[in-house]
Amino acid sequence: MAMERLENVLRQTGNVRDEIIANGIESFRKLRGRDIPIGIFLGIEGNAEQSLTSKNTLHKQAADAIRQRILAGEFDSSGKLPSETLFLQQLKESGIGVSRMTLREGMRILAEERLIFRVQGKGTFLGARGKDIP
Repeated sequence: MAMERLENVLRQTGNVRDEIIANGIESFRKLRGRDIPIGIFLGIEGNAEQSLTSKNTLHKQAADAIRQRILAGEFDSSGKLPSETLFLQQLKESGIGVSRMTLREGMRILAEERLIFRVQGKGTFLGARGKDIP
């Protein structure tokens, strides 16, 4: 289910590179005959806490934690993500205490991956920058 969701998100971007990745995910799912947990597909073994205690830098840990939540479909269907303040609080509660600048660097990584996009004065949204910005 999670891989199928990721495949659909990638297809919606309209980017050729993302379409190729989505095709690869589709082929992988057909080969396996079933969906597998997205963490295994991404090479993240064990639970989230274990994966975040690796030798990653703090901004990569923040990006990994948010990426996992995005791929798990934890955010509301409007596509708008929580504020930086709320993300900082949630990360701290999960054992990743980071500064606002570190969080922003993690968000930059996710934007480069085209999982999110940011609009000044509007917020942060799921997916690649679309034509309809709320």
